[in-house]
Amino acid sequence: MTAQWSGALRAGMAVGLLLTLVFNGLHSASGDMREAGFANPNLLTPDKMFFALLLPIYLLLGAFVIRECIAPTETIANIHTLYVLFILSCPCNIAFMALFVSGHVHWAFLANFTMWLLLFAAYLLVEDAVEPIVVTTLLFSTNYGHVFATRNRTDFWLVRMPFTLYWAWNCATATVALNVSLEALGIHVMAIYVFWCGLWVLANAIILIGTGDVPFIFIAVYTLVAIAVESARATDRLVPQNPNYTEHYAITVMASVGAFVLTGLFLFLVLHKWWRGGANFPRLTAGTKAAYGSLG
Repeated sequence: MTAQWSGALRAGMAVGLLLTLVFNGLHSASGDMREAGFANPNLLTPDKMFFALLLPIYLLLGAFVIRECIAPTETIANIHTLYVLFILSCPCNIAFMALFVSGHVHWAFLANFTMWLLLFAAYLLVEDAVEPIVVTTLLFSTNYGHVFATRNRTDFWLVRMPFTLYWAWNCATATVALNVSLEALGIHVMAIYVFWCGLWVLANAIILIGTGDVPFIFIAVYTLVAIAVESARATDRLVPQNPNYTEHYAITVMASVGAFVLTGLFLFLVLHKWWRGGANFPRLTAGTKAAYGSLG
């Protein structure tokens, strides 16, 4: 890619991030996002502590953009693809906020889901290119022996970290947006919420044992705690005879248990890595005998 196009993409990232921050600030100051949330009840809506995560996420994204504008990354061959994905995610973020506060919850979900896809692609790119800091034992994983484009710790903090946190945070917001859309269609089934709580724990457990991405697990646990806190608060406002009481109580229990399971799994894998030095399971090929359980 020519230097001119590369510079244009970096400028596009700066403009996109600036506009995103401006619109976030305007909605935060007016409180209309909070009002829209109250107008669209949803059992998975987290406590306001969840939205405090946006500050460190945007600070890291800002650091990424500033660094790329001053000293562009040269070790990642497809870094410009990451630029494009981030630029495209910015109008999706802005559109989601505008559509949600105006009551167009279905279109808001579509904008959020499009953003989710773009950030998922961005996460896959940085996950493949930038070596993570692994503090846990990994189970059988292609990360063993994988040749990363860069092992630089600066690249980890300024490239991999912001997009890992951003996509993990967006996973939660997209799930909530989907359930708000379903509720607006008159679909209120407790089994759907049970499914999402279970899937959230399962998916993040797989990510933890497969990639060792601690930032992702932090967001997952933090989100579950925020959901539990908000549901517990809703339970305290209701009497047991209220039909919504049992639903909020169930969400509080499921989110709390999910956070406990993920935290326990993380601590166990940290302890196992310290105790056993991690587990590096060799790939078995035809004619290779396993080290354990072999009778021959």
